[in-house]
Amino acid sequence: MGLLNALRSAFVDDENIKEVLQAADERAKQAHKLAVAGDVISSSASKQLKEAADGIAAVKSKISTVKDVRDKMDAFFRLKDAVEVLEGWPHKGVSDEAAAAAFDEMFGAAAVFAESLPPPIDQYAKILKQVKVASFFQNMQRLGASRVGGNASTPTGRQMQKVNEILERQSRGEY
Repeated sequence: MGLLNALRSAFVDDENIKEVLQAADERAKQAHKLAVAGDVISSSASKQLKEAADGIAAVKSKISTVKDVRDKMDAFFRLKDAVEVLEGWPHKGVSDEAAAAAFDEMFGAAAVFAESLPPPIDQYAKILKQVKVASFFQNMQRLGASRVGGNASTPTGRQMQKVNEILERQSRGEY
């Protein structure tokens, strides 16, 4: 677990790195163009400026790869956290609301990985992403709770309560 937490903390938010590299790339290219146009520096210095601009451009092109890895690591940890919540549901103190939120999070994290699949399978990522965006399981849980689960005044609600009691007893080893 310590290694996972170390990995998680290593992937800090670095959204502005792309903008910083973009500005550095533009300045290096501009300095090279000015130096060449004005013939104000030696050819070796001009070559070094060009190499610097090319190097910055190369680093900049790798940022999307780094961002992709960071996004996948973030999705992995969201998935791991959701599974940990669901392991405690329904009998280890995890509420139905928390479980529904974990399901939404799990589907959203799965969408990140599904985007990497080849077409046409990658289209499922859109569906998975919408589950998270729409809070599908949370909304369904609220709808179900208001209609059946926990509403002892309806026959279905009473049945659900009996099923939950049986499951609770089974988890305690009474059956």
